[in-house]
Amino acid sequence: MGDIPLRLGDSVRLIPVFDHHVLIDVVQLQRITVAAEWVGLCERAATGRRTRQDLTDAVDPAHRDAAATFIAFLLQRGFLTDRDGPADPVAGLPDVIADGELASYWQPNAITAADLAPAEQGLRPVRTMLIGGCVAQFAADALVRAGLRRGLAITPTHEWPSVRGRLRELVERHQPDLAVLQPTVQPFLTGLWDDGVFVAAAERRRRLAVTKRALTSAIAEFAEALGTRLGMVHNVAPLAVSPFGRYDFRQEMSHREIVAELNRHVDEQVRRYPSLFVLDEERITARHGAAHLFDDLMFPFGHHGGRPDPAVEEPNQLAALGDVLAEEYVAGYLAHHGLNRIKCVVVDLDNTLWPGIAADDGFSWVQGDATSRWIHLGLHQALRVLRHRGVLLATCSKGTGTATLQAWESAPSGQVLTPDDFVIHRINWEAKSVNIADICTRLGVAPSATLFLDDNPVERAEVRRHLPGVRVPELAVSQFREFLLTEPGLEAATATDESLHRTETTRAMLRRAELIEESGDDFLRELDVSVTVRHADPDDLPRAVELLNRTNQFTTTAWRTTEAELARTIADGAELYLMAVTDRFAEYGTVGACLVDDAAVVALAVSCRVIGLDVGPGFLATCLNRRTAGTTVTGRVVRTDRNHAAQDVFVRAGFVPAADGEFVLVPGADLVNTAELPQQFTVREEIVR
Repeated sequence: MGDIPLRLGDSVRLIPVFDHHVLIDVVQLQRITVAAEWVGLCERAATGRRTRQDLTDAVDPAHRDAAATFIAFLLQRGFLTDRDGPADPVAGLPDVIADGELASYWQPNAITAADLAPAEQGLRPVRTMLIGGCVAQFAADALVRAGLRRGLAITPTHEWPSVRGRLRELVERHQPDLAVLQPTVQPFLTGLWDDGVFVAAAERRRRLAVTKRALTSAIAEFAEALGTRLGMVHNVAPLAVSPFGRYDFRQEMSHREIVAELNRHVDEQVRRYPSLFVLDEERITARHGAAHLFDDLMFPFGHHGGRPDPAVEEPNQLAALGDVLAEEYVAGYLAHHGLNRIKCVVVDLDNTLWPGIAADDGFSWVQGDATSRWIHLGLHQALRVLRHRGVLLATCSKGTGTATLQAWESAPSGQVLTPDDFVIHRINWEAKSVNIADICTRLGVAPSATLFLDDNPVERAEVRRHLPGVRVPELAVSQFREFLLTEPGLEAATATDESLHRTETTRAMLRRAELIEESGDDFLRELDVSVTVRHADPDDLPRAVELLNRTNQFTTTAWRTTEAELARTIADGAELYLMAVTDRFAEYGTVGACLVDDAAVVALAVSCRVIGLDVGPGFLATCLNRRTAGTTVTGRVVRTDRNHAAQDVFVRAGFVPAADGEFVLVPGADLVNTAELPQQFTVREEIVR
């Protein structure tokens, strides 16, 4: 890649503006502020065709690891190009800047090396449309930086709320992967917040009803324009100071009631649309503080902008609110699409999960009232929340396993997690990277879907060096709880029955695997494996999406989807089958999904918890047994570095290879006879359509 000649795009200029540099695309009207470490790179690109190595050589050695990501970002956004031919001159913009009116717009807010994800992670292009007032406009730069930290190359556009009635046209023009609607701009709130204090409660109630109707209309138009695209709708943050002061509680239709009613209404409306998501201003205000984020301690109540610098006369907003909103936009996008999902949290024990050394000090700390006691109980509670969401917990700690577990089992019950809350323990004197690699192998979880928490920076560095895919946050123990409760990779839209019982079914999988290793393949017939196949109904979509998005080992295409997209696919005629499995160790719940559309198997996914039961070929055959006579069915395998278990599923089900990764079941060909398999397959006839 180092010999590819690159240069600035045809309409891109590197221009010094005041005391910093800006890359400006004068045709697309997009720009980024260039941090000092990237100016040399951009200057080289502006003076002729240079290789990637040439551009990287212009970067300070301390920042060269991030240079590849920065170059990839510039290519994604069109600031750099690898096309042949001289740059066409484009005039105009420098004269516009010269009058100084855009000074506040180009305040330094640059992409630094710290904003860039590792180059090997790659950059996912994301088009974002922000519809709102200056709050949304000022968040655009922060959104680019927040995306880069998560491996996203975000291209933002901003539209004012006056576009109502043209949203469908704008969606067609911008093709956003993410759209944001901030309806609560100044004219929207003035009647309730600025003038509302001077009118009777009945009039405030009437104005609130009008506002709610306007919200209903705005959200409906937004949802209809987006279709299955992801949209985020702002609710409204409470003011730092109520217009009614400390006696707000005595008022009928107080400020607090108005905010609660508005936000309840936003929740109700957004829940009607599977592709919409609430951007909770009230929650981020509770976390970061209204006085720190918003302007109502200086500006009129209804202005509802970001906190400004009073010494700057031009329109301005300090960075805090834009940064917070950008992080929320990115987190919502990642959570909605199931990106960077963490399936397993591995926790060190001594001095991490509890203070001190359990084998020596016991658990007397649980009875105390020290700060450290509450910090560790907070960590236990956060991990319990994750367990409830279906995240697997494991331990990896230096020590003698029997002594540590014996002390742990004597801990007071109630607030402290027990050993049984974890699916696997590795408490020994091996290197932690070795233990974590073994945990990943046994659980069927990729290192990239694994998080490791340890108080010791040496242990963190060892794991990071030998297992670079594992996520190892560089945080103090006191910061672990906040990370666990706010990381989007640890969130899911719906808690399914399967996720609630994932710890128990995974432990059953591990016990079963141990017995199979001891007894050989014949043991499979003794497990009393029962498989039930049925058509999905609307209530099954959250679990089906979870299976299709989380499965990496037994998946034919690694297809990722959303509830809205899957519902639309089914409405257009596709058939979605689900599989539930039990054996003599556990009921595993719904652990398989197969989507068939127009005689093509679009996607097949089977949870890793039942891979050892070898149910994939029989599941596929059962889904296709009712195919129309004379129909040719096709299947496809998209090979990844992890789905080896699924790559022969079509052949084993009765298909024949047609091309590389393509398989066909011709009319008259026999599928595998499920009656001859060691598992018992049944079909829920009453709901087969």
